[in-house]
Amino acid sequence: MDKKDSKSPFEESSREGNVREVDALAQDVQSWWGKTFVFIKKTKVKTWQGVFILAFAAGAAAAVVWTVSMDIESSSKAAGETARLFLDADNTEITLGDQENPGNLVEMDIVLDTNESDVVAVKAIVTYNTSDFRLDNYDTSGSSFAADNACTYNSDPCEIIDNDTENGRITIVVAKPSPGINSSSATVAHLVFEALRSISPSDQNFELSFSGVGNYDDSDVIFDDGRGTDILTEATGVTVTVNSSVCTSFEYSDYGDCAYDANLEGYYQHKTVVSQSPEGCVGGNPELYRSCTAPECSQWTYGDWEPEVCPESGLQTRTFSNPLPIACEGGTPVTEQTCIPGAVTCNFNITDWEPTVCPSSGKQTRTVTASPEGCTGGGAPPAEEQDCEYVPPTCEYEYGDWTPEICPAGGGTQTRTETRSPDSPDDCVGGERRPTSQTCTPDMCSNFDYSEWNPSVCPASGIQTRQRLASFPENCEGGTPELTQSCNYVAASRSNNDNNNDNDDDDDDDEEEEDEPSDKKKPKFTDLPSFLSKYRGDKVWWKATDEKKTKNNGIAYYRYKFIGDGDYKKTKNAYLHVPLNISRGVHVLFVRAYDKAGNSALKVVTIRVK
Repeated sequence: MDKKDSKSPFEESSREGNVREVDALAQDVQSWWGKTFVFIKKTKVKTWQGVFILAFAAGAAAAVVWTVSMDIESSSKAAGETARLFLDADNTEITLGDQENPGNLVEMDIVLDTNESDVVAVKAIVTYNTSDFRLDNYDTSGSSFAADNACTYNSDPCEIIDNDTENGRITIVVAKPSPGINSSSATVAHLVFEALRSISPSDQNFELSFSGVGNYDDSDVIFDDGRGTDILTEATGVTVTVNSSVCTSFEYSDYGDCAYDANLEGYYQHKTVVSQSPEGCVGGNPELYRSCTAPECSQWTYGDWEPEVCPESGLQTRTFSNPLPIACEGGTPVTEQTCIPGAVTCNFNITDWEPTVCPSSGKQTRTVTASPEGCTGGGAPPAEEQDCEYVPPTCEYEYGDWTPEICPAGGGTQTRTETRSPDSPDDCVGGERRPTSQTCTPDMCSNFDYSEWNPSVCPASGIQTRQRLASFPENCEGGTPELTQSCNYVAASRSNNDNNNDNDDDDDDDEEEEDEPSDKKKPKFTDLPSFLSKYRGDKVWWKATDEKKTKNNGIAYYRYKFIGDGDYKKTKNAYLHVPLNISRGVHVLFVRAYDKAGNSALKVVTIRVK
């Protein structure tokens, strides 16, 4: 075959509108090796076969003929050979604004476990939500496929990288000539992401795309058998939590008066936080107090005057303890007094100040009694009332859920209510307050509900299509729904007997037309709210009717599923139970009603599982 008569895989795939990663790379490096290869196309070159062209063409200095024959087809599985891919993150929980991570970076490796098999190529597809993360950098220089790789281009190991930042998807293809890689922890690539907002995911938010062994459009691991056999059986992502940013800047109220703080066991002046930044932050280290000078002692607890009857010396003494205010310093307690010899001197019994903590009135009281009865002197009775410094308590606040719970289509603003905690007194002041509004961005669509494949039997074009009926989560944007698929067309053969019986076939068609249901109208849901709040195990009821009054009238059955909870389940009952093993949080339920004529209607319900 002459070179000028052959078509390259890139030319062929371009003509078919299905340009593969490897074909694109083949066109890009045309100046290096494009004219040294002749592609003889007997069947469509698979992506991995194209990778092998790069991997096994390393070092070629002259024209090489690569023939993809009808007999060399990608196998879906090698007997006894398996491999897995997984994401290994340096840290699965970060805090925005952390001084030790100022770039809010999340770093992870794509790791390959070949399970003692020789692997010559890997395609790893990592997906993520662009509302939550931005791909900051990717690096394959430390890849296990980079070491001693004879397959190079521009002095780098052979690789194909498609970084789709708009849809949150990066595809990394690396290849190494036989025997390739054999390791339980081979690094494919290193990825660095920047966290954009706080999130607490319940499921993996970095995923390795994997549908099944031998699938053409997902991640793959290629066994060194010369046939492009995919042996990937498991792909595991990672869950990364991003906490709210830590407050780094504060605005304060003025300092209050100097007062004793029982928690700090000393005299301090306190102030409160009026506002903090960055917006939406929590925690931090605000400076809320400073020490101050302790007051001079002015009150003490005394013992009785001794002796009780004034002696001939005319002098009595007493002991003292418990100086006040608390933790005061200095002062001059009265420990001696003169008296009239023979007279009985009064001693004063006093109770503690009430209330213990200074009230909002700024006054504390106590009871003072003199003993024994009929005594005289003893000095002036202690005061039964004193002024005190009232320190208002700090307010605490409670916040409702963000409304709307799901970000509106096109983005917008979410708000929430702020109420003072019932535990906070009416005269409380200050306290930490959080934002009551925030801008939001719709999530990237990650799940879809489709119509059936059309046509149901594979046509001569080998392509079936379907429509996207709904996208999830609610109000999401973008995403990559799969609306076309390749299929195997099987041409129908007609015998002479079939030709002779054309009239009979026409009669059968007429009979089918007569039996064809006349009901073309979809059922209608009449009782099923679009939003529900349920506990696990609760019933979810619905009602659907078929308005068309025909002989085929009536609901035949229902099919339903929760996103992420397997395939559709079929039932004739107009209800279901919320699965006991479903996680708490917001879930999306599909319910589809089918009438006896085969028409169907879809109802989408958002259920908050409590």
